[in-house]
Amino acid sequence: MPENNPAADNINYASLSGVDSADFDEYLFEDVQEGDLFWFNESTDPNGNHAFRKLNDTEAQDTKSQRGMYGIAPRLTVYQKI
Repeated sequence: MPENNPAADNINYASLSGVDSADFDEYLFEDVQEGDLFWFNESTDPNGNHAFRKLNDTEAQDTKSQRGMYGIAPRLTVYQKI
């Protein structure tokens, strides 16, 4: 029978990516298709990082507050979930 050794059970579960984690790819704002969702950082915290929808080359809509953002630089780095 195998022996249980708690000292050998030192897996850091917080560092493992699980089902609730999100994988992001990095893009330039100009490369995101109109109507697609994007995020400004790779954080998985829903309160600090929520989705935006690209409206055109310089505008996006905040999906949480439904407010528009204007004057977004085309070469700004944004993230999309994969």
